[in-house]
Amino acid sequence: MNTTTISFIKKEEIASNILSLLFKKPDNFVFDAGQFIQFLINEQNTTHKRAYSIASAPQDTHIEYIAKLWPGGKASSLFQSLEPGDTCTITGPFGHFTHTVDTPLILVGTGTGLAPLLGVLAEYLTYTGGKKPVHLLVGFREEQCVFKEEALKQLAKKHKNFTYTITLSQPKHTDNTYTAGRVTAHISRYIDTNARYMLCGSPPMVKEVRGMLLAHEIAPKNIVFEIY
Repeated sequence: MNTTTISFIKKEEIASNILSLLFKKPDNFVFDAGQFIQFLINEQNTTHKRAYSIASAPQDTHIEYIAKLWPGGKASSLFQSLEPGDTCTITGPFGHFTHTVDTPLILVGTGTGLAPLLGVLAEYLTYTGGKKPVHLLVGFREEQCVFKEEALKQLAKKHKNFTYTITLSQPKHTDNTYTAGRVTAHISRYIDTNARYMLCGSPPMVKEVRGMLLAHEIAPKNIVFEIY
């Protein structure tokens, strides 16, 4: 098993129980936007593996992960204890949740399923200069769960071909800042038989959205997904 050692830079709580973790990217670490790695966590002579998608682009000088904190979780305990300069061991990258063709792109995610989609967005818009339309439909439970909104705003300002919709399934307020409802209630607005769809989130969401897309005659080869 090939492993890589990465050096921790900083962490930030970007939403309720959600951490953004930044590490220096080793020169020899190569990955495609949308892939994931596994943290190797040693505890009492046992190595535990925990998978996390990469939320940054391959061209960035850092690697970002977005993690939901779970009480007593092995990865959560590790992440909360990290100090700048600490090192972690990872293996990977893995996965085929990538975008390699220049087509209209529709990204659908829920919660931390947004993480790999951020990497795909950054690479396509910022580094490859993709000009085809890109729309992100991302869902959270409530306002305090929303993260990376400012980054999305800046991308939309800079790239006219990028738009996004943030939905809340259980909004606490009714000021129209966000769109009410689950992503499944809005996917029908974004049907394009020429587009490539990338879905990432809970199994029920991915299954339902994929079924809806197939019912609208989106070709299976144009739907890629990753389940969290």
